Amino acid sequence: MAIPVFVSIARNATVQLQDKEVRGHFMGSEIQLAVEIKNDRALLTEPFNGVLVSMAAKGLNAVNVIVDADQVHVLGNYDPDHITFRCCVSICGTTACCESACLTCNGTTVCC
Repeated sequence: MAIPVFVSIARNATVQLQDKEVRGHFMGSEIQLAVEIKNDRALLTEPFNGVLVSMAAKGLNAVNVIVDADQVHVLGNYDPDHITFRCCVSICGTTACCESACLTCNGTTVCC
């Protein structure tokens, strides 16, 4: 089962992606953004800052990517019955809040 990715661009943000301006709300599949499951981890590389995001896959039912003028937020949405410890971590202009978050940018990885 594919995990859906929802993307929201803030109204005040102008975002260029693949030489096109992107706006509004859309599915990640429209910009070839998808979650890949490897072992017990969900992986995606957000295309706005090029940061690899890794999070726990168990109970994950969707990912929201929210882009504003200078920051990208990646939020893992988990099943209500999957109560876990969530944390937030930031690097290279991207913040992820989810269970067991790890971000990799320019060869540096930070985890919580």
